[in-house]
Amino acid sequence: MAALSRLDLAVLATLAQADAPAHAATLRAEIEERLEAPVNRGALARALAQLRDAKLVCEKLGEPAPHGGPRRVLYRITEAGRKRLSSELRTFARLTRVRKLSPAVQAFLKNPPAGSKVAQAIAYGIDMNRLARALIQTPQERYREAVDAMKAFRRYAR
Repeated sequence: MAALSRLDLAVLATLAQADAPAHAATLRAEIEERLEAPVNRGALARALAQLRDAKLVCEKLGEPAPHGGPRRVLYRITEAGRKRLSSELRTFARLTRVRKLSPAVQAFLKNPPAGSKVAQAIAYGIDMNRLARALIQTPQERYREAVDAMKAFRRYAR
């Protein structure tokens, strides 16, 4: 299984936190509560089947229903599923890690020496917070920021 969808991750996270194997209806209710969005039964069934085929979850038959109905299928996360979930969470944490300026740079931007380029920029009204954010952005973020600035400038120049 190459990439995990949002629903796949929600299933794995829900099963990882469950005390016992869970039925699909129980999973669906918990995932809907966590995501604050409806979950389609068919999509959940497909996700569970794909996770089972990838050996990230396993299923077993539960006790027979008291009224003579079919036995419920219960799902539980496997050790491989826990490792995959942990790996995905670490990747997400790396991608969303807050990049910070060093304390020395922060102090310099807050109180620049008189006559410095930073002091001149502040005198011209350049937003130093925006500039500081630009220093720690990825190239894609800098590009989006530049495009937004150009759009703002064009609106201002009219």
